[in-house]
Amino acid sequence: MICCFWLGQGCSEKNSAYKTNEEGNQLYRQGEAKKAREKYQEAEVKLPENAVLLYNQGNTFYQEKSWDKALEYYQKAIAKDDKNNDDGRMFDLFMNQGCTFYKKAEELIPRASDTRQIQEVVHHLQLSLEQFRKA
Repeated sequence: MICCFWLGQGCSEKNSAYKTNEEGNQLYRQGEAKKAREKYQEAEVKLPENAVLLYNQGNTFYQEKSWDKALEYYQKAIAKDDKNNDDGRMFDLFMNQGCTFYKKAEELIPRASDTRQIQEVVHHLQLSLEQFRKA
């Protein structure tokens, strides 16, 4: 799920960032994750403190199965959103993190042939459950 955000009227930087975010959302819906991320990054330059843009970038990495990068951007968004206390977006962030940890574990299962690798799978599944509980 991608996020849109309301920036209000007046500030041309904010309006420009809003428009660029919307262009990114359009590309994302068309399956163009990399191009969408470029738009979100462009908007982030104008609004560096905006958690939605980080969340959207995390989603593009998720679509590309870049689990570590997705988690990195979800964490950045949580750090920013935690200050704003946006419960709806926090739910989405924790759910997406949970799904990302699960996907990461799922990807490791076929290669888990020794105790250390199996423990890594279990660890990611535990992290996934922790995120789902936070949601």
